[in-house]
Amino acid sequence: MANSPPGTFGMILFPGAMQMAAYVVRLIKTHDLVGIFFARDHDGLCVVVDECTETDCCECAKLPHGSIFWPVPAVPVPYTYSDVDEEPEGGSIPWAHAELSESWAEFLMDPETLWTPLGTYKPELVMPPEPPRPAAEILPWRPKAR
Repeated sequence: MANSPPGTFGMILFPGAMQMAAYVVRLIKTHDLVGIFFARDHDGLCVVVDECTETDCCECAKLPHGSIFWPVPAVPVPYTYSDVDEEPEGGSIPWAHAELSESWAEFLMDPETLWTPLGTYKPELVMPPEPPRPAAEILPWRPKAR
């Protein structure tokens, strides 16, 4: 729409409605991905990131338009939960088959992406332990028997 505010892509915004943005969050020290989060502002982002890790260890970047999608049928929605096992009927969402849109994939690979710390970086105080990384197994070399 020609009269739409910039960045709304022709959406009708209701009076008093607040837009949310998508952010990608990573650990400052290792650059390991923490997740993709939606929040209205910095404070809201800190609240949702704090549910899974220390915000003082993280940095974020605001994502451009994009998506996470499944290139093949994934799972029917909405889910229904049983009272017995608390698992969605038909299994959980198959995240292993999800893909990032081209715009998000390019954004995450861009070395010039601007990352902003979420809090005060204090590696000596709040760095969560690094997850164990698979190590290569070294096999002894044995000469051929003659």
